[in-house]
Amino acid sequence: MGTQDKFFGGILSLVSVLIIVAWVYVMWGTQDVISDMKFTAIKILTTIIVVGFMLVVLWIGYTIATTPSIEELEAHARRRRK
Repeated sequence: MGTQDKFFGGILSLVSVLIIVAWVYVMWGTQDVISDMKFTAIKILTTIIVVGFMLVVLWIGYTIATTPSIEELEAHARRRRK
């Protein structure tokens, strides 16, 4: 079960980074999406919101991936008791 959790956390982190990169590229790297200057404030605001939300998702995924499983914690506790 612990390996599955670590895999899920890694996938969650990876997807979050890919969404951030894709969002920034689509909104700011291309001229076709919204090139009108009157939409610049909306682009900035939506970029801040999307990147902020995806950074929280990245943090959650990292935490899931790096937190030891229950089995690992129990094994560590048993070793310390001996």
